[in-house]
Amino acid sequence: RPALRRLSRGVSWQRITAAMSRDEIPSFATGVTIGQGKQAARSLQDYGAAVIFVPQAQANLTIARDARKAGKLWLGSADSPLSPYSDILVRTVLARNRPEVNPEQELSGCFLAVDLPNERQTRAIVVAVKENLSMFAMLELAGKAASQAMGVAPASIALVDAGLGVGLATQMMEAGVAAILAACGPMPTEMQSGPTALAGVEALSIYSSSLDAPQLLRIQASAEGTNLCRYLTATPANALDNLGYRAWVHRLAKKE
Repeated sequence: RPALRRLSRGVSWQRITAAMSRDEIPSFATGVTIGQGKQAARSLQDYGAAVIFVPQAQANLTIARDARKAGKLWLGSADSPLSPYSDILVRTVLARNRPEVNPEQELSGCFLAVDLPNERQTRAIVVAVKENLSMFAMLELAGKAASQAMGVAPASIALVDAGLGVGLATQMMEAGVAAILAACGPMPTEMQSGPTALAGVEALSIYSSSLDAPQLLRIQASAEGTNLCRYLTATPANALDNLGYRAWVHRLAKKE
C-alpha cells in the first residue's frame, strides 16, 4: 500500500506538472479605458457603436401622432450627442414600426439598431427601459445591447443616458458598463465562435452624470472577477479536471 500510494502521488504530480506547462493564464483585466463622454452635438461620430438607453414611456411617444416632436423628448437639446441624428432616428423608428398599421403597439427592449450617417457609420442601438426592472432584467437587457454593439467589432463604444431618471440611470448605466466589460473578457478557445470576446474595444465613454469615478472603478474590479468565473465555468471538463483545476489555481496564485 505505501508503494502504491507513492506511485499514485508520483503519477498525480506528473499530471499536475504537465498541466502547469500549458498556455499561460489570460489576463482578466479588460484593458478598456472608461471615462466621461464629451457633451457635444457631433461627439457620437467618434465611436464605432453607441448604446442609447431611453425611458420606455418616452420611447413610445416616438410612435405617437406627433412623432417628430415627441422624439425630441429623448433626443435631447441642441448640444446633445443625439441631436444631429434626430430626424433619421425618428424616421427609422416610424418606418420599422408603422404606428398607422398597429396603433396599440409598444416599443420595448432593443427596439432599434441603425448605422448613423457619419464617417464611422456608428452603429446605434436604442434600448427602451421600463421602470421598476429588476437588476437581473437590467443586466439581461444590457447584455443584449452589448452583444449587438460588439457585432460591429468597435474600437470605442458610447453609453448614452437619454432621459432616464436618477435612480434608474445609475442602475441601467452600471448594467451597461458591466455588460460591455463582460463582452471584452477572454473565453476558452473551445468556446469562441463568431466575433470573439476579445474584439479590440479600447475605450468606453459614459454620457451620464449618474456614475462617478469610484463607481466605475468598482464596476471594473467586479468585471475582472466575473470574467474569471465565466472563464472557469466555460472551460470544458476534459480540459480542466480536478488536477488541472488545482494546477490552474496554483498558476493563478503565482501570477497574482
